[in-house]
Amino acid sequence: MPRASDAVRRARGLALVAVCLLGAPRGGAASALSEVRIDAHPPPAADAAGDRLVRAWPFCPTTRRCVREGDLLWVTMSVAVDTYSARVLDTHQSVRAIVDQAGADLDPLATALRDWFARGGVVSDAERVATVQGLVQAVQYRTDDGTGWTEYPRHPLEMIVDQQGDCDDAALFAGALLRLLGYEPWFVLWRSTSPGGAAGHISTAVGRRGGLAGVHPPAGSSLIERAGADPLLHVEAVGARDGCRHACAPLGWNEWPSSGLTLRHVVRVDAADLDAQLPLEMWRQGESRHPERRLADRRRRSPAEVRPAPVPVADVRDRESVRLRLLGLPEAEVERVLVRRTPPATDASWWLLTSLVGAGLAVVAAGGWARRQRRLKQAARLREERSRQRF
Repeated sequence: MPRASDAVRRARGLALVAVCLLGAPRGGAASALSEVRIDAHPPPAADAAGDRLVRAWPFCPTTRRCVREGDLLWVTMSVAVDTYSARVLDTHQSVRAIVDQAGADLDPLATALRDWFARGGVVSDAERVATVQGLVQAVQYRTDDGTGWTEYPRHPLEMIVDQQGDCDDAALFAGALLRLLGYEPWFVLWRSTSPGGAAGHISTAVGRRGGLAGVHPPAGSSLIERAGADPLLHVEAVGARDGCRHACAPLGWNEWPSSGLTLRHVVRVDAADLDAQLPLEMWRQGESRHPERRLADRRRRSPAEVRPAPVPVADVRDRESVRLRLLGLPEAEVERVLVRRTPPATDASWWLLTSLVGAGLAVVAAGGWARRQRRLKQAARLREERSRQRF
C-alpha cells in the first residue's frame, strides 16, 4: 500500500492525542478502548493524556519476519484509566468472567483489525490469525514475579496497559480476540513430564474450518490431536523472552512435546463450564514450582494507587528501540522508525501554538466585528442627526 506523507501520519497521531485530551464523549460511560487503529505507519510517541492512556506497539504477522520497516504493522489505542483500574482491582476469581469481560473490552480492537483486513486486502484466514498471533506475541514476555500471585491471569486490558504478560495472559488475550473475529478458539493446557522443567503451560488453538482447513503446521511441528474430534491448529501467542528476533512461534508451531510437555486437555474459549475445566486454583497452586510466592492481591486496593504513572516520551522511545531490535530490525531500520515514532518536540508545541493562535485570532476577529458594528451604528446616528438639522 502507498506510504502516507509525514504530514498525514502526524495528523493522525495528533488527532489521537487530541481525542485523549478531550476525553470520552459526554453523556455516557467511557469505553475501555477508543481510537483503535492498525496501520503500517508509526504514530507519534505518547503515553498518557488526561484520563486516557495511549498505547502503541509494532508487530509482525507470524507469516513473515521483521527485517525492514515495511514489514511492520502498528496497533495504536487509547485506554480509559478508570476502566484499567477496575480490571486490576477485579477479584480474578473466574476465567469465564475474564473472557466475557475481554469480549466487551476488545471489541474496538477487533473492529480495527477487520478494518485493516479490508484496507490491506487481507482475505486469507491464515494471514488474519497470524496477524492476531503476532500482535499478542509482540507484548513483552514477563512472568508473574512481583504480582504477589503464584499465577496471575491478567485481563487483556491489563496486558495492553502493562505491556507485559506470560503464557496465560497471552492465551486469554488471543483467545478472546480470535473469538470476536469469528474463529473457533480453544485453550490448550500442557503438563510437565520432566523433573525440574517447566511447571506447565497454556496456549491457544483454532478449529481448522473454512480457510484454515488446508493450513498445516511448519516442518517439525504437529497439529493438536484430539480423540474422536478434528485436530486443531496451534496458535502460540506468548512472546519469546528474548524477542521475536531470536524465537517467536509461527502459525501452527507446536514443539512443546519435544520440550518436556504433554497435552493435558483442551477446552473451548466459550465453553459453558470453562471455570470447571480451567479453574484458577489450578493456575495458582496446582502447577506451581514457586512455593516461596505468597498468594495475595496483585496491587493495593485503591483506584488511585493502581493508576499507572505517566512514562516520559524519552522513555517511550527507549522502550520502542529495544522492542524494534527484538523484533529483528537492523540498526539502520530501527533508527529510521524511531525518527518517525518520535517527531521533533516542536511538533506538539506547534500543534498547541496553532490551536492557541487560532483561538486568539477568532477572539480578535470577533472583537473587530463588534467594533465595526458599533462604528456603523454611530455613523448612522450621525447621518440621521444631520438630516434632521437640515429641516
